[in-house]
Amino acid sequence: MDPPDTHSFVVKIWIEHQPRHAVWQGQVTHVPSGQRRTFRSLSTLNAFITPYLRDTPHAGRPWSGWLNRWKWPPSR
Repeated sequence: MDPPDTHSFVVKIWIEHQPRHAVWQGQVTHVPSGQRRTFRSLSTLNAFITPYLRDTPHAGRPWSGWLNRWKWPPSR
């Protein structure tokens, strides 16, 4: 069994092809609650995850610093 300060998320990312360009999209689900949100930016993903992790103790820099090192959308 996971410790009480553990959260699981499923993150899906895909490309939706438009007539003139491609759009990166994503969906995140908080596994224990089933809450789900779609996103097109890391800030939206961050806003969804933050309330679940706000009171979780962590060492070093916050998890959002790790997330913000990603580039969105990914460069080609």
